[in-house]
Parts: sequence; C-alpha cells; structure tokens
Amino acid sequence: MHNKFIRIAIAAVVALLLAVWAGSTREPAQTLGSGDPLVPGLADGINEVRMLKITGAGNLPIATLNRGEGGWTVAEKNGHPADVAKIREFLLKLADATIVEAKTSDPNNYPKLGVEEVSATEAKGALVEIEGLKAPVHLIVGNFNARGAEGTYVRRADEAQSLLAKGSFAVDKVAANWLVRDIADIASTRVREVAIESQGKTLRVAKDQPEDPNYRVLDVPRGREQASEFVANGLASVLSGLRFDDVLPLAGAEPGEARTWKSTYTMFDGLVVEATAWEVDGKDYARFGARIDEAAATASIEAAQAAEVARYESGKAEVEAANKAALENDPKADQVPLPETPLAVSDAAKDREQRLAALRKEAEDFTARTKDWTYVIPAFKFANMNKTLDDMLKPPAR
Repeated sequence: MHNKFIRIAIAAVVALLLAVWAGSTREPAQTLGSGDPLVPGLADGINEVRMLKITGAGNLPIATLNRGEGGWTVAEKNGHPADVAKIREFLLKLADATIVEAKTSDPNNYPKLGVEEVSATEAKGALVEIEGLKAPVHLIVGNFNARGAEGTYVRRADEAQSLLAKGSFAVDKVAANWLVRDIADIASTRVREVAIESQGKTLRVAKDQPEDPNYRVLDVPRGREQASEFVANGLASVLSGLRFDDVLPLAGAEPGEARTWKSTYTMFDGLVVEATAWEVDGKDYARFGARIDEAAATASIEAAQAAEVARYESGKAEVEAANKAALENDPKADQVPLPETPLAVSDAAKDREQRLAALRKEAEDFTARTKDWTYVIPAFKFANMNKTLDDMLKPPAR
C-alpha cells in the first residue's frame, strides 16, 4: 500500500511537470519576446547598413545592394545606382516589424508559410541578409498572412522556429526594380523640334512657340499631306516621364545588323538630347546623351531677359503711378515699395552667364548619368522613336 501511494505521488508530480512544460510551450510570447523587434538594432542602425542582399529560390542571387562613397548601387546590374528611397522604405518596414507569435519549427511545414530554405528550387520566400549592424542579419521572408493578425511569416535562417511578425514587408524579387529607373522627364512643351534619321532619310517635326498646341511635319513632299493635325505630337513626348525597364553596360547590347533610329530633340532653350534606338529579339534598346546649342541657348536667354525687363518696367510704372495718385489724395499716404530689381535688369551679363551655366550643368548631368548605359525602354516609348516621314502623312493619292 505504501509503495502504491509512492507510485501515485510520483505520477502526480510527473503529470504536474508535464502540464507546466506544455503550458510554457503555448506561451511563445514569454520565450520569444512577443512585441520585441524582429531585427534588433535595425531601428537605431539603419544609417549603418552597408549591404542588403536578396537571394531567391535555388540560391539565385536577386539583388546585392551595396552602399559606397558614391551611394547605393546594385551589383547584379553592374553597379548602376540603386533606388535609395526604396531601400530605406524596406529597411524601415523591417525595423518596425515586431514578433507576434511563434509558428512551426517543423521543416515539413515551412513551405506552407514560405519560409523553407531558399536552396529549394520551388522556394516561395527570399533570404534577406543585412551587414553593417552589430550582428549580421540572415532572415527568410515568407508569405504575408492576411487572415487574423496581419503580418508576415519569417524565419531566422539559423533557427528552426518560424515566426509571425507584425507588418507587411514583401521582398521585391526583380533586380531592376531596385534601380533608379528614371532616364529623363522633359515636358513636350519644352521641345521645339524632333528629328529622326534612319537609313539615310530624316523625319522632322517642329512648332514655333511653346504654347502652340500641335507639331507640324516639315519637308512634306509636294502632293502629300500631314495625316492629321495631331499626328506628330507623340514624337515630342518621348522624354517626358521616360523610365527604363532594364539596363546594361554600354557594350552590353549592340544593334549589330539591326536598323537604328537616331533622334535629336532640340528644346526652345537650347538643350539638345540625342538618342539612338533599335530593336533586337523583341526588346527595345536606346542610348542617350545631351549637349547645348550655345547660339540657341543665348538667343533664348536674351529673349527671356527682355521679357523679364519688360515685366519689371511695367510693374515699376504701375507702382509709381499708384504711389503718385495716393500722395495727391493724401500727402501722408503710405508708399508701396517698388518691385525688387531682377538680376536681368541690374546685371544682364551675370544673369545670362548664370542661366547658361545652369543649362550646361543640366546637359552635363544628363550625359554623366546616361553615357555608360544601354537601356531597355518601354515599347510605347520606342513606338515614338522609330517613325518615318511616311508614318506622318496620308497615303499618296492614286
């Protein structure tokens, strides 16, 4: 009887210990720090991050983003500048992420959450590595959980335990999307003339004043007519909001035997942008450069200065007349101050040189940014770069 009592007591103690252990496993918040940062130290150390690497299924490198003296670049895109705002936004989302609860630690269940090893060819998640913090980060970012507690499934690459973390921080798995993709943004109202040369023939369209609504097709052969009053307008829109789909080093893509179109975009203010475009295997390529036409720039500046002087003189005359009338009615009336004298009036030569310098810098910056690259451009932009004179005209009369 005594032994039986002892056995019962031991069994009770064991049962109690098992209950305590089971209860503790249901409370990951205590062991995993629910509410704690997913990436400790990132919130205070974002500016210390010097590398962000993203690896996809099959251990395929997607983007290695490095920060150097010249800023952020993408290694897989031959060091092309990266989108700093996009990198910072992603890091801030990671910094804000906190642990919600523990999930599976069974590798067989990882694929359901998208946190399996990225060495798997069908892996749905991405491995994110961060260097520059006190401790390196290796984090597998999986699926977004939209049901219940919103968050993202993650797993620290050196741990079996997966987690649900608060926040949405999906990883962009397209390298080109981490790039600064802007090439140019020059409004068509600034463009005076477009010339497109191909196979020894040239198409030219122009307008006389920036406010003119439509471009005219020049050099129309006798007996032919412009297809419509709007037909040429698209040619001047190429540089407006121009962004690339992908980018290669200058020698990374060559036209070879492909037909090329050489476009020259001349602005009213003297800026000139030049482009060469071609199509190979269904992709549209282009290269760009810029310069200024000094004579056209000077003429444009002198016209702008004359208009500014006229506005100043007119405004000054109005104020003087108003002040004179006020004094005639009341000798103690307050006087309205004369308009501030613009540089175009006080020092026309200095004003002209400043304007020319700004225009030269625009051309130099554009060329410096584009000269080493061949761009894959959107088809709708290329469609306005490969036109011919016949495309702008009505069919010949029969």
